[in-house]
Amino acid sequence: MKMVNIGFRSTAGAGYFLAHAINRRTKHRAVDVRFITNYIRYPCMVHASDYTKDEIRRMVYKSDVVNFGITAKPLIEGLKIDPRKLEEKTVFVYYHGTQLRVKREKLTKENREVLPDHIPLVSTPDLLEYVEDGEWMPVCRPFSELKARYGLSRRDRGAVRSFSRKRSVIFIHPTTSVEKKGSKTFFRATTNVIRDRPKMRFIAVINTPWSICMRRIGEADVMLAGAALGVVSMTAVEASLFSIPVISKLTAESRGRYVEVAGEPPPFVSWSTDGELEDKIGVLAERADVRRMLGSQVHDYLKRFHDEEPVAARYMEIIKRRGKNG
Repeated sequence: MKMVNIGFRSTAGAGYFLAHAINRRTKHRAVDVRFITNYIRYPCMVHASDYTKDEIRRMVYKSDVVNFGITAKPLIEGLKIDPRKLEEKTVFVYYHGTQLRVKREKLTKENREVLPDHIPLVSTPDLLEYVEDGEWMPVCRPFSELKARYGLSRRDRGAVRSFSRKRSVIFIHPTTSVEKKGSKTFFRATTNVIRDRPKMRFIAVINTPWSICMRRIGEADVMLAGAALGVVSMTAVEASLFSIPVISKLTAESRGRYVEVAGEPPPFVSWSTDGELEDKIGVLAERADVRRMLGSQVHDYLKRFHDEEPVAARYMEIIKRRGKNG
């Protein structure tokens, strides 16, 4: 089968890495077409500026599966795609967090107007409540490839650690929105903890290009992922590539959602009060054995759902079960 993903921007790198996974892990062929390159600058497979609208439209018409990234209506109207020519194809709309949470009624209504028969895919389980008859489709990363490219080698890590007995324990917090991700919670907690721990460092990486962010995560010891939404963020997945523990808020409700779709919640370090968060940060700053244990657990869990092979298999299973050409 031929598959095409059409999106304005590669939200969380979703379109690119999904196409990458399909091409590497299946006998099918996929391409990701992007219109906008944002400040994160995820890898790009095909940029729309390199093709005419007629050429992109032909890609869509010749494909068996079409995946629209979040907003289908402006893409269909802008490219002058005839929705009737999509009726015999399997059509997805892949929804991601912030836009769907903020504009859910507008987005879902517009997408149903132009694609009444599409299958909604969502990147995190909480988004299933905003769409009708949706499917959880975890955003993927190629674990082995990215770990080799961005992680320090064992030899490099050994050199860094033997260079000075006073090596700092690095806590990293990448974020695209200080307000939406609850970053101020982490700022306060680490400020209080670090006073008594000279070997602890806190690094905030804000609106930074993806490749630079990945290198910094690969050098860190602990990931501070999210303090607000209670979902597996992409920074948490990227931390798991390097087997470092993840601190991220998981409420009872968010745990329950992951149990429903994955069978178990992610093994993140969570907390109930600010004092408990500070205590857990302190333990991770002092205990390398705890960091290793939790890092191994989070790596094994997220690899089962977010690595290329399970994501490609899930995508193909949805097409087989619900698609028109499965």
